[in-house]
Amino acid sequence: MRGLNAQSKRHHHLCRTLPAEVVDAVTVAEIIDLAFKALTLSLSVGALLIAFFRTRGDRMDRHEVRLQRLEQTVQGLPGKEDLHTLQLEAVKQTGALSEMRAVMAGNAKIMERLEIIVTRHEQHLLENR
Repeated sequence: MRGLNAQSKRHHHLCRTLPAEVVDAVTVAEIIDLAFKALTLSLSVGALLIAFFRTRGDRMDRHEVRLQRLEQTVQGLPGKEDLHTLQLEAVKQTGALSEMRAVMAGNAKIMERLEIIVTRHEQHLLENR
């Protein structure tokens, strides 16, 4: 009896003190209890695995949708060449605005001279009445 563990010692002790039918009933009860515990454990692990794989699949689907949306957005953005073209057009517009300022400044000077001339004509006509 030295090499036996505590449960084996208890079983051995029961075998010596109880009739065989009772010992068999205890053994069957222990086996049924162990089977229910194993069944409960396996159902819990199975439910855990099913939940894990279902939510993992949903998460992967959501990530897939997000990636597709990002790819579509990036495809719609202007590229390097588009931005370069816009920059060149902006430089052209700046040059055109500078030319327009110069022309308008020249027109403003012409208008000043014309106003002076018109004012002289008005004064001359008013004085000669």
